Amino acid sequence: MDFKDDPDRVTRVTVLSIFTFIALVVVIFRSWARKIQRNPWDLSDYLIVAGLVRGAPRRMLEKH
Repeated sequence: MDFKDDPDRVTRVTVLSIFTFIALVVVIFRSWARKIQRNPWDLSDYLIVAGLVRGAPRRMLEKH
């Protein structure tokens, strides 16, 4: 079955978009908090951004 034949595609795309947006907002707030506290980024911050950039498009394109 193709994605275009999936009756739940609108729901799936909506849910994935909402959660991706929430994840993006959380990462932005985390980096903003580090800037306010004048803490330098460490490895975990870079890995969070890399995971978000790499994982978000993949989640949008996959069919579960």
